[in-house]
Amino acid sequence: MTTQINFLVDSTKLPAGGTLANPTWLPHPNFSLQQDGVTTVQNGDYTVNIKANEQVILRVVDANGTVTSRLAPYSLLANSFKGEPLSDAIMRDAANRPINIPEFDEQRGGVPYMTYGTDNPQWGTAPQSYQNWKGCPMIAQSLRASNATIYDPFIQFEGSGNVQGVLEYGLVFGVTNDGSNIAYYAFDPKLGINSR
Repeated sequence: MTTQINFLVDSTKLPAGGTLANPTWLPHPNFSLQQDGVTTVQNGDYTVNIKANEQVILRVVDANGTVTSRLAPYSLLANSFKGEPLSDAIMRDAANRPINIPEFDEQRGGVPYMTYGTDNPQWGTAPQSYQNWKGCPMIAQSLRASNATIYDPFIQFEGSGNVQGVLEYGLVFGVTNDGSNIAYYAFDPKLGINSR
């Protein structure tokens, strides 16, 4: 069983981004929740409850659907569990930690695009198959179709089956608008471990 949480961040409405050492903290964004074959949009303050040993996938996606910005989760901060602060020792203890060690992965996909060929266009005559325009002067440039690889980074982990309670965590993510500079942001959602 897998729960997928897609945090919906509108890159066009973000304040100035911070640095890796000092990200800009944001209010809880709304998110798309995919759980048990049902997708819903939830308020950012909603606590997602998961079953024992359930897989969780976290993504940060651009809510406005732009292709000129890319967002990706960078780090997960384990703040508190059941209202008590977490420590490195607890997070390393498989019997007492609320989640296992997360994996940072990416899904690759293709986005089709077209570009012009390298031939040298010259005036000629439109083919007979062009019906109403057959025989007209025509100039054209050949087209090539291809796919650009798009990387969709995500964080995946498994909730504990040994402990139960609410995990308050921080999610730091990066945004790039130019493919070379990254601005960092963060927010702090909640996850109900072993709670449904």
